[in-house]
Amino acid sequence: MKPGDDPQRVGAAASTRPQRRPAAERRRELVLIAFRHIAERGLEGLRVRDVAAEAGINNATLHHYFPTKEDLIAAVVEYLVEEFRKARAPREPGREPSAWEMLRLEAADLGCLLREAPQLMEVVSELVARSRRDPAIAPYFTRIDQGWHGYLVQILRKGVREGAFRPDLDAGAAAALIMAQMKGIGFQCLANPSEADRLIEQFLAQLHAWLRRPPGDASATVPDEPRRTRDSFRPDRGP
Repeated sequence: MKPGDDPQRVGAAASTRPQRRPAAERRRELVLIAFRHIAERGLEGLRVRDVAAEAGINNATLHHYFPTKEDLIAAVVEYLVEEFRKARAPREPGREPSAWEMLRLEAADLGCLLREAPQLMEVVSELVARSRRDPAIAPYFTRIDQGWHGYLVQILRKGVREGAFRPDLDAGAAAALIMAQMKGIGFQCLANPSEADRLIEQFLAQLHAWLRRPPGDASATVPDEPRRTRDSFRPDRGP
């Protein structure tokens, strides 16, 4: 402020200037705007200039955080990974769930996601289609599927050890089928979101009938394995 300046006018002018924000906060804001634009307009409707305009910055500033549109899309994929890793259904603290309870929680998490954040599946559908022809995005979904598959295999083998699941179960094939069914429910509910609870209930009933160990079967179980967690879903940073 110079001598003779009106302090109130100077303060008012300063308050109207764009405020510098922490880089991580600005980056997150841009990712969330891009995510919402994809959900509302589809991937082909994503425009970098529209994202920048909504954030109140110019294109050059946006390119400081994301040099290319593909970099911005990759960041949206990372955000999706974070969201899908979240445990949404209530857990009982201080107790290790059984294998069947873990599978029920996986399905319950899907139901919560479809009810609370249906736009996640809308964006996933757009990005999965893009990943088939985009080598920059495809590795993210490959790693997500590999992590999820490994986590389900661990649950299924745990169920065999507990004596709850069939001892002849092919855990790898069963995990792949569970993934396919859960993905199918998610995509089906894009058009019919009210179907989520009914479909998940039917899925769990069929899964239980398929996996359960026949009464009186005393076949050998599989050995213990190193434990995997839901963190297995997180891909490496960058393709």
